[in-house]
Amino acid sequence: PVETKQGYECPGEHVDALRDCIPELRKLLVIGWSATENQFLQLLRDNLRSNLQVMVVASGQDSATTVINRLKHAGIRGEFSPASGGFSALVVRRETDAFLQS
Repeated sequence: PVETKQGYECPGEHVDALRDCIPELRKLLVIGWSATENQFLQLLRDNLRSNLQVMVVASGQDSATTVINRLKHAGIRGEFSPASGGFSALVVRRETDAFLQS
């Protein structure tokens, strides 16, 4: 991942399909992404609905909060929550259960 990359490493029709699907999202589960790729952040900002629920999983709660701040700074609007730990903790504690069911 590069912050200012000019293109994607997948076929254009895949990006088009993604762009078409993004507005339908009600929830977004972010796992292990630093949210530093400007082009993708813009794609999300321009196509996500504003009442989106977002849960961010990183190496810990502080890292997840950093990612949330980057998403907000990029203009992504929604209700954000950081996972309390990394991916393994997320699975063991079943933190996604409530997020996905609400």
